[in-house]
Amino acid sequence: MDSIEDRIKPWPADKRVIGEAVRDAVLPQLGPVLKAAYASVGMSDVPEEMLQQEERKFKRISTGDFCPAYFAEQAVIARNIATQVSYPDYLAGYAFYAAGLTSALVDKVKWKSKSRRDALLLSLAQSIFSDVAVAMNHFFAGEAERLERERAEKRAVLEEEARQVEHAVAVIGQGLMRLSDGDLATMIQEPLKAQYDRLRQDFNAALGNLASAMSTVLTVASNIGSGTQEVNASISDLSSRTEQQAASLEETAAALSEITTNVASASKTTDEAKQITLAASRAADKSTAVVAHAEEAMQRIEQSSQQISNIIGVIDEIAFQTNLLALNAGVEAARAGEAGKGFAVVAQEVRELAQRSATAAKEIKSLIQNSSAEVGKGVQLFRETSSALKVIGEHITQINRQMDMIATTSREQAVGLAEVNSAMSAMDQNTQRNAAMVEELLAAAATLDDQSAMLREQISRFRTDRTEDGHRLSDRQTRPMARRA
Repeated sequence: MDSIEDRIKPWPADKRVIGEAVRDAVLPQLGPVLKAAYASVGMSDVPEEMLQQEERKFKRISTGDFCPAYFAEQAVIARNIATQVSYPDYLAGYAFYAAGLTSALVDKVKWKSKSRRDALLLSLAQSIFSDVAVAMNHFFAGEAERLERERAEKRAVLEEEARQVEHAVAVIGQGLMRLSDGDLATMIQEPLKAQYDRLRQDFNAALGNLASAMSTVLTVASNIGSGTQEVNASISDLSSRTEQQAASLEETAAALSEITTNVASASKTTDEAKQITLAASRAADKSTAVVAHAEEAMQRIEQSSQQISNIIGVIDEIAFQTNLLALNAGVEAARAGEAGKGFAVVAQEVRELAQRSATAAKEIKSLIQNSSAEVGKGVQLFRETSSALKVIGEHITQINRQMDMIATTSREQAVGLAEVNSAMSAMDQNTQRNAAMVEELLAAAATLDDQSAMLREQISRFRTDRTEDGHRLSDRQTRPMARRA
């Protein structure tokens, strides 16, 4: 592709003549136009040297003198401005510059013919746009060079960052390889660049935390294994005790069942004994009544004996009087002599009869007195018997009340024992279920022990700074388990 110098050629002589007329017409206003154009893009303090460069450039472009000196000077001007203003501002300033030159030319040639004005304005426009093309070419070339420098700098930065990333990845990768081999003790000691050294520090911190966690996990796993074995032993012991308890509960339930039967039988026997005591109480009441009647009869007999004794006393008195009369009659008969002998015999017999009557009366009286004494004793015995029967009746009543209480208590005990028997049956069922749960716990503990062993085996391949190798850590951690087992 042709360069800008090859594409923009110097003007021929006829165009240069028109251009010289444009130069002469506009050159007096060039300074103010330049200052106004620079001020429009914020460059109010323009050095005099730059204004002189702009004047030399205008003299060349207005006459079509696109020589190497022009291109060199325009390149300096364009690149200098490009470092101070943006591309849109650069074009805006150039438009202000072109408008100012055009206005100055129009003021100078407004009295000329239209064809002359058109030729002069066309020449000015061609010179301005040719200069714009050269300026933009150098502006874009400068921008391209700047962008290329920036790209080169960025490439260098990116390449350096890539090298640093590659180095950091290699260093971290080596650490990860050691980590994958189970090495948790070797930290990354080589410092990396600032933005990557944090990664190294985080890796080392994570490695330290992981090593600590692994050691803790292994210790916990070992403790779990030891605890599992202890739990297993405890569960086995619990299983044995549960079986013994189940057997004891079964025996207790059988004994309670037998006791319940015995208590029920005792309750029935107590009820029967209660009926017997009730019958005995009724018999005692009847005996008391009979004794009372007998006592009354004995009292009547005693009264009759007393009356008989009184009658016997009267008879004895009569016998005494009869004997006395017979004696008197005998005396009188003796006085009468022979005539009174028969009467004396009768008197003697009457006397003997009176004596026998007196003797019989005395004997009867003695018998009646003895009978009365015996009747008195009988009455006393009946009274004592009546008192004893009353006491027996009261005792039987008390026994009856006690038997009621015993019967009630026996029934309550029977009910309570039935409830206890039911509770014992429920306890026996619960014990059987507990035994089944203990068996399940034994199986779960065995599974947990196996899982703990697998965990220790997996963790044992890691090496931390606390041990020389992971297997030794595993052996040392599991040795207490072996002793406990």
